[in-house]
Amino acid sequence: VPNLARQKKALKIMKGVFLILLLISLVQLIFLDKSSDIKIIIFSFSILGILVLMITLPLGSLSIHYIENKLKKLENLEVSNQFEVKAFISNFDLFLQVLGILIFIIIIPILFIKNYKEIFYFFGLIAITAAGIYELLKMLKNKKYSLNIDSREITLLYNKNEIKSIKIEKINFIKFYDKKVKRGIRTNIPIIEIFDMEKNVFTKMEVKISDYILLKKYFERHKIMVNDNFKML
Repeated sequence: VPNLARQKKALKIMKGVFLILLLISLVQLIFLDKSSDIKIIIFSFSILGILVLMITLPLGSLSIHYIENKLKKLENLEVSNQFEVKAFISNFDLFLQVLGILIFIIIIPILFIKNYKEIFYFFGLIAITAAGIYELLKMLKNKKYSLNIDSREITLLYNKNEIKSIKIEKINFIKFYDKKVKRGIRTNIPIIEIFDMEKNVFTKMEVKISDYILLKKYFERHKIMVNDNFKML
């Protein structure tokens, strides 16, 4: 569920760019010099930009309409006494991780390691590939975690097996914030941390935005303090 205000702002900018390109193209068409290759190229790019925006603008409008309907459903969502929240791991992140490993295993050695003098680079590739595989396995492992909410008890599960549980009365506060990647860049993935009365972390888990809204409503209904620092992009 992306940030709706940002989506509308982006769509408004795209509409402005579309109108400017349309106006420029009309002026170029009136004064077009077919003997000038540069003017033909500029005119062609203007037309291409108009065609791209003619496709993306309706898609953007449909996306906003879909998000508005989804937000209405989430706002009116009633929290059940029993539900399960699975750890969220982006399939796109998994794809990139696998792709990176394949590049280091197959493509780079074929392209760049051609004689025995470059064999030392191979050991570096082994180290990088091993680190990539380790991160991939960690992602796949984290995907197996889940939270089972049963009335006033929360159970942490791994591969459907119980690890530990906590009563709602033993929870001190809940913290939500967004996942950050390199250089502090924010993502649209919420992270939940549950703290017990000793302020120890009961669990920390990445979740879907729909589950973030569901969990927040659940804890607020039970009068648990929620420190919400998650802002949807």
